[in-house]
Amino acid sequence: MKIYKKYNNNVVQTYDDDLKEVIVIGSGIAYNKNPGSWIDEKQIEKRFVLQDTYQQEMISRLLREIPVEHFEVSEKIISFAEEYLNTVLNESIHVTLADHISFTLTRLENGYSVNNPLLWDIKNLYEKEFVVGLYALDLIEKRLHIRLPEDEAGFVVIHVIDAKLNQQNLAVSNIMKITGQIMKIVKYQLKLDLQEDSLIYNRFLTHLKFFAQRILKDEHVNFGDEDIMKSFIKNYPEAFEGAQYIAQFVEDNYEYKVNDEEKLYLAVHIQRLIRND
Repeated sequence: MKIYKKYNNNVVQTYDDDLKEVIVIGSGIAYNKNPGSWIDEKQIEKRFVLQDTYQQEMISRLLREIPVEHFEVSEKIISFAEEYLNTVLNESIHVTLADHISFTLTRLENGYSVNNPLLWDIKNLYEKEFVVGLYALDLIEKRLHIRLPEDEAGFVVIHVIDAKLNQQNLAVSNIMKITGQIMKIVKYQLKLDLQEDSLIYNRFLTHLKFFAQRILKDEHVNFGDEDIMKSFIKNYPEAFEGAQYIAQFVEDNYEYKVNDEEKLYLAVHIQRLIRND
């Protein structure tokens, strides 16, 4: 195998014998090497070929936007999860988990933390998966030298559960229904051009899945910082108006009271979509 694209000393993109694009991970596998150099296959710790070309492209984009170390940590968490839970996770988790971890670390560096309203349920209903979440916290602390709160273990579990769920599962169908309805509002009512191959779109989609789960469980997020809310409304009135529109739709159709914190999170993502429009 020859290096086609080098992300760092430990992660490269190459091609296998069938000319399929492969992401290869190995400690020092590309040290002092450039594209075109041969890989010592004995150094390969993990390789994967994504069957879904869309996911392959999303990984390539992700690796250009986040520190590769975040991707490496995510891959070790996924490997542990598949081995510990004796399952094969959906390919999408290679993108969503790495993106979530990187976004979380950036958010915490800026002084923002998020409570996980589903944490109690996750710990009690998904005990084995929660072991994976705790493993993730330990690994991130060991590799990236930052200790994430237990709430984040719950968010990791949500990604794992989402990757495990069968698409025929009724709960997943309901989640996808709500997500699709909100996406239509954003596209046709707010008149935003959704670039479905962008990371911003995928971050919004992931948020909507979590939001839909809270709607179905009648759970809410709470952080109670009115100053953040007032500042955001003042600076981004169009995004907050869009969040209000979505909130009204949810309240009318699902009897779920969307609080200010939920509206703020929706508005933050809508503002990103507006900026990317």
